[in-house]
Amino acid sequence: MMLGRDFLPEEGQPGRDHEVILSHRLWSRHFAEDRTLLGREIQMSGELYTVVGILPPGYTIASTHNYGYRW
Repeated sequence: MMLGRDFLPEEGQPGRDHEVILSHRLWSRHFAEDRTLLGREIQMSGELYTVVGILPPGYTIASTHNYGYRW
């Protein structure tokens, strides 16, 4: 993780799954590399999600669990 943290186990529970980890590319292009974005809410698909992490440049994830969205 470049900034922030990974998902916590409890964030995979129904009703507690509104956290997001952003790709570096998305963070850079759409949020101008704003470091204050961590802990703030952003809107995705009409719902609010808390940004908990930002990945390093070029890093991708193959997820085996469904803890929120990863862009």
